Amino acid sequence: MVAYKLWRTYAVPRSIYGLEVMNLLAKEKDMLELAERKILRQIQGLPNNTATMVVYTLVGAEPIAITLDKNVLTFFMNIVRNSGSMECEILRRQIAFSDQRGKDFINRVEKTLSKYNLKSSSYYTENPLNKIEWKRLVGIKIKEYWKNECHNEKMEKKTSLKYIEIQNNPLNEAHNIWKSVKKILTTQHI
Repeated sequence: MVAYKLWRTYAVPRSIYGLEVMNLLAKEKDMLELAERKILRQIQGLPNNTATMVVYTLVGAEPIAITLDKNVLTFFMNIVRNSGSMECEILRRQIAFSDQRGKDFINRVEKTLSKYNLKSSSYYTENPLNKIEWKRLVGIKIKEYWKNECHNEKMEKKTSLKYIEIQNNPLNEAHNIWKSVKKILTTQHI
């Protein structure tokens, strides 16, 4: 858990700094996710063929794709809340003239909003949420999304994942396996 905390605190923010404004290719996102899964497998001592869901849920890790989505949504709402700024005016213009096939920032925001079952960007430009409300709403939607993804993967891979229990909150909460290891280790040292 300590190694994961160090990874999450120091390495991840530096590796994705500023990517919320860039339009990453799918190949680039896949490379980031692959590197993260490799690190998480090494931290936990898991074999290379361990299912993706297991790698993340055992330590309660947030996939880097979700972190990028959170950053995009946070950046979007920061612009929207600053209603008199030039950035907000540019964003409103982008919303008005965007087409769904484009690769501009607002299309990325729209895809991210729909991925997590949030309302459209035009709704939030008219009804901006304060920082705490937005963070809470995005957090809830992302947890729902990830929990559903975990259950879907478990259903797809019934034989290899039949013995793992998915936590109520698979994000940011270590699995009971790691919690029990921590207790065993502390009682052995006494």
